[in-house]
Amino acid sequence: MSSPLSFFEAVLFDQPAGIFTYSYHTAVCVGTVVQVPFGKKNRYAVIIRVLDAQPQVSYTIKNCIAILLEQWFCQKEINFLMFSARYYHTDLCDVLKSSFSRIVLDRIVKQREHHTKDAVSHETEKTEDFSRKLSLNNDQKKVVSSVVLGTFSRHLIYGVTGSGKTRTYLDIASEALKTGNVLYLVPEIYLTTTLLEVIEQTLGVRVMVYHSLISPKKREECLRYARYSSKGMIFLGARSAVFLPIRALSLVIIDEEHDSSYKNQEGRFRYHARDLAIYKAQLFSCPCILGSATPSPRWFIDKNGQIHTLLERATGYSNPPIELKSVNMPTFELPLDWSVLKEIQVVLEREEQVLIFLNQKGYAPRLYCQECRESTLCESCHAPMTVHEEILMCHHCGVQEPLVSNQCPQCQNNRVLLGFGLDRLEEFLKEVFPAETVIKIDKQTAGTVKAFEKQLDLIRQNHRAIIIGTQMISKGYDWPKVTLCVILVAPFQIRYFLNPGLLQQIFQTAGRSGRHAVGSVICPVSHQDFGDEKDLHEILQSENYENYCKHYIEENGKDMRFFAKISYRSMKLTECLKTIRQLITKLPPKTVFGPMLDYPAKKNRSWNIIWYLHTASRSEREQLLHYLEVTLHPAYPFLEKAFLSIEIDPIMNL
Repeated sequence: MSSPLSFFEAVLFDQPAGIFTYSYHTAVCVGTVVQVPFGKKNRYAVIIRVLDAQPQVSYTIKNCIAILLEQWFCQKEINFLMFSARYYHTDLCDVLKSSFSRIVLDRIVKQREHHTKDAVSHETEKTEDFSRKLSLNNDQKKVVSSVVLGTFSRHLIYGVTGSGKTRTYLDIASEALKTGNVLYLVPEIYLTTTLLEVIEQTLGVRVMVYHSLISPKKREECLRYARYSSKGMIFLGARSAVFLPIRALSLVIIDEEHDSSYKNQEGRFRYHARDLAIYKAQLFSCPCILGSATPSPRWFIDKNGQIHTLLERATGYSNPPIELKSVNMPTFELPLDWSVLKEIQVVLEREEQVLIFLNQKGYAPRLYCQECRESTLCESCHAPMTVHEEILMCHHCGVQEPLVSNQCPQCQNNRVLLGFGLDRLEEFLKEVFPAETVIKIDKQTAGTVKAFEKQLDLIRQNHRAIIIGTQMISKGYDWPKVTLCVILVAPFQIRYFLNPGLLQQIFQTAGRSGRHAVGSVICPVSHQDFGDEKDLHEILQSENYENYCKHYIEENGKDMRFFAKISYRSMKLTECLKTIRQLITKLPPKTVFGPMLDYPAKKNRSWNIIWYLHTASRSEREQLLHYLEVTLHPAYPFLEKAFLSIEIDPIMNL
């Protein structure tokens, strides 16, 4: 007598989207990875629901081919993935692709005989020593004592740069490792390099690193440990690590929680890893510890967690004040004023290091024709092309073209370079300080983990050096020899675009200076702009970031709004704008802002058009988005084809 068939619903790991019903000749479990027929091919899928009986459908239910990974996802993980798709208004297959790449999934399936609990347990037995206690000051001890393991709670460690937040995280982790595993998120891939060393030296436990730059083999190994390890492991990674199927999760740590890098802003699944990590901690009933010297402003209006302050640096040195220094207007020929160069020289003569922050890639940000009054634009997306050595590059769509002449193609006059980038700053510093080591850190020189480690080695080896870089150098690093930080911010940014995001960047960069010796921080401002920066003077001198954030939220009226950004991409700009205007008339008028062109306005010759939905509550936003997806979009076929994504909680400096 043949056994009865089991029926289940599954989601493919790739397109098309949707939930599909299959049968199998034995009982199956939720979270199992299976191979199923789809069209003319066999595809990977994951079971999300087991049915009690055969469903009544109009099509023939196909049989599952094979069980590949039994209960790879536990029920909590399935709930987590389904919540992610539901909250961010995307398909579950898009979420699954963030959990697995096809290459990694192939490796796991082929190596599945090695994916056993016994194999992992045998390897982790050797490192099960979680009894180390760290030396903490009284403020750090108060934070540790307030965290109760085994239940969900949310804690923000609001501490000045260098106050020992990492040491506090690790002391809490040492206890959590006795009963489970720890998820430790950082905003940048490159931060994992130095943090890995710190964790291993401090706690002596096994650390698995997970991000997009590691090999498929290492990702497969990390997923195996996440699935089968019962305790004693720290999983360290960038935002994609939030999707690791960690079965025994006892603590979640989110370092630099304010950082915008936690927000995925590409593709259809535009999630925020910080917010998902908090939800994951809630699902697994474990504490979530967040830390920052410049927290997200919403922390100061949403009282949904405990805030712990660390006001002093752990090394005993005080945070250096930020000095707004009146200087001559910087130019391409002279990026730094001579008064700033003299201060750099003094620091170098003391055998110390200087950090210079400039968030501008390339040689110059613009190639400008004074006659036509136009910058050279990318033909694909209409964004200004950045000047690099012998090429023009668009940093939005990646288009490159050779820079064969400075002549304007329209009027034949010579074009001029406006502003200066990191490459020009490096060239200038080497001219002024020919005997000194200039270390540049950006995606060009540190595009891989190995290249970045090489740059870090240079910093360690050279007691006196000038370190220059983009936002990559502004967070998380502890360079003991850095005693002077120079922050180059354009005056128009300060005057017109001062917001919590820019202020976070300034404070975070300033925090690299004077951690292990007396330090100083300079923010050069041109003479003609110096008197206009009174507000910034007060903010930087008082260093009262919390009051500024509260004032900013109050001024901008964003304290009670919940946003969604709806994006379209079309080659027919006029028709798209006209159709969107027709659509939004069906929505409550005070909930819509737009439509408008996004930045960049074009990508690959298609126009980027957006509009915002903003409501007084999450539930109202969900109702209107459901109405948009189910009723409005189907009524406008042109927009259904042009639709790109719904972005929940877009970055708006909050």
